[in-house]
Amino acid sequence: MTLLAHDAYQRAARFLVERARPLEAACFRHDFEGAPAAAGIEALRAFQNDDGGYGHGLEPDVRTPSSGALATGVALQRLAELGAGAEHPQVAAARAYLERTLDPDRWTWRVVPDDVDAYPHAPWWSSEGLEERFGGFQANPRAAVVAGLLHFEPAAEEGWLGPVVEATVRTLETRELDMHELLAALKLLEAPGLPVGSRARVRSACEQAALRSVATDPASWQGYGLQPLDVATRPGSPLHHLFAEAVEVNLDHRIARQGDDGAWAPAWSWDRYPEAWEGARREWQGVLTLDALRSLRAYDRIEGVPPVAPEAPL
Repeated sequence: MTLLAHDAYQRAARFLVERARPLEAACFRHDFEGAPAAAGIEALRAFQNDDGGYGHGLEPDVRTPSSGALATGVALQRLAELGAGAEHPQVAAARAYLERTLDPDRWTWRVVPDDVDAYPHAPWWSSEGLEERFGGFQANPRAAVVAGLLHFEPAAEEGWLGPVVEATVRTLETRELDMHELLAALKLLEAPGLPVGSRARVRSACEQAALRSVATDPASWQGYGLQPLDVATRPGSPLHHLFAEAVEVNLDHRIARQGDDGAWAPAWSWDRYPEAWEGARREWQGVLTLDALRSLRAYDRIEGVPPVAPEAPL
């Protein structure tokens, strides 16, 4: 079993503090150094617009400043991680934005803003053919957006969100989910406000998709695709039991993939906007480095950094 050595951990910490976005730097300090969550919540405010939604590259591959469902769902997840309450101004404004922008006929949200093509972006976010590529937005981003809302909607079944939750769950259990839809579904599976019956249905859909999509052969981990740690980020993850042995090998691989600068780098790129991509790549390094450290700590794989108490499985 390999551990992330203390000096390697320090390099990762320096990258996050000195070279990552203020958001990831503040989240690292909160998670690993006990700093107050307020700095992370304040860093998120820079991505929020007057309409309550989030943009401004919060999802680094989408550079438009305009609000979109994908970025707003990410923001709600971060706010939940940082302990913001339902009445926090950022949360309340984001919830109102999502209620206002929900398609009333299909109960979906467009994944990125209409003006995405006016700004640098990864090719998969281009407007042409977007709805077809993303399956009508039925699973992605809807499952992740609903997950973010459920953190702050303890009685979702009684309000406008209830029918959206049910429509989302039906979609997940009646289609063959691709890897990105699976990741969105996993966020929903772990959302605390998801009703028990719905959770069982989402769990079944996620298990089937994961067994199809997750590569367990280390030879397949060099390129872009789902690895065991992507769906079992900690020992208490709902799908950990499916990949328990592969996760241990994947942890060794993840440690070996750390760069000389201390960061973990994305396995994808886009070249139409080279200058914008360089900035987006740096931002992704911060996101991925924080994610890597969280998982390595959860599995007790960082020298001198004890794991946090495990969460009870859902």
